[in-house]
Amino acid sequence: MRSSIRQFVEMADYDDERRLKLEQLQLNMEKTKTEIELTKIAIRKENGDEEDEFEDDGFLEALKGTEVDWDE
Repeated sequence: MRSSIRQFVEMADYDDERRLKLEQLQLNMEKTKTEIELTKIAIRKENGDEEDEFEDDGFLEALKGTEVDWDE
């Protein structure tokens, strides 16, 4: 299936609505994976396991459309 999706993306016009929807779905999946990982880190931190290092670089805010100053 992934191969078929990859082939579709390669063949579809750049402005093809289906391609844009597919890219949006892929970005939403990545966002969800990131949010899950952040939640896991927060839970481990609450339980006293702080070996994971996490620096909030504003990525999630940028995904939500909030303006982020990346130069800080």
